[in-house]
Amino acid sequence: MTKLLRIINALYYFDAAARLGSYSQASEELCVSQAAVSQMIRKLEQTLNCKLFEKRSGKMILTDMGTLLFEYSRQGLSSLESGLEHIEKTKSGSPMFVQSSPSFAIWLMPRLWRFSVEYPETHIHLLSQGSDPSIKADIDIRQSNSSKLSNDKHEVLITSEPVFPFCSPKIQNDLNIEDPIDLSKCWLVSSASLGEEQWHRWFKNAGVNEDDILIQNKWLDVSSIDLAVNAVVAGHGACLATKSSTTDLVQRGLLVKPFDIELRPGINHYLTYSKLSPRIEKISEFVGWLKRELD
Repeated sequence: MTKLLRIINALYYFDAAARLGSYSQASEELCVSQAAVSQMIRKLEQTLNCKLFEKRSGKMILTDMGTLLFEYSRQGLSSLESGLEHIEKTKSGSPMFVQSSPSFAIWLMPRLWRFSVEYPETHIHLLSQGSDPSIKADIDIRQSNSSKLSNDKHEVLITSEPVFPFCSPKIQNDLNIEDPIDLSKCWLVSSASLGEEQWHRWFKNAGVNEDDILIQNKWLDVSSIDLAVNAVVAGHGACLATKSSTTDLVQRGLLVKPFDIELRPGINHYLTYSKLSPRIEKISEFVGWLKRELD
């Protein structure tokens, strides 16, 4: 214990340098000079009487002893960080962070007030995915399941929605879209999240003969439904999207659903959280409330 107390501060410097593979990057993360990082690690090496880094081709590489120390120090520091996070999150007034895909957030935002009325002691802070990587979300809602979950993670399928065609009112009027086949007159926005041949499958569901579809080269491929919806709101053709991601835009007159013909499978939304979270009771409350709202 006495040795640990002497080197605990140096372990933070070592951990940063080992994770980043660079003294200079470690100094930026720790907001100290590179010389301070180098000096602290040198003192740690003297205390442990072994070399922790070797310089090869201008890079700092862990030695065998350095690799062994990093394995144990990372476990210990990670445990301390989790403990501090646990304490911080159990403080009264600390918000519960919910991270969501943009399309689901559009549906969720106008309904959160009902959760606040039912659970006034729980303050929800809604994040859009990728908005602030420094914040660790208590709950993550995404359009696809997580294929590699750690043992402490739990995943729930909260909704499975079909998709429908949407376009701008101007497109509908200008192209006189009255029959499903008429949609093939405009650009068709295809989102990767719905897979290949999505429009061909929708036209088949609508009873349109494959030979009658006039979509040669009229494609715009995007990576997500959110981007597809944005393109269509801007007047670029039609896309397939869920009702939850378009309800607000339809109400505002920016989108129309020309045909009530669905395509399944559409979009699945999964909710993920840590089973070890200090807020497991509040998370359970939110999950239960969300399921009731979706029903």
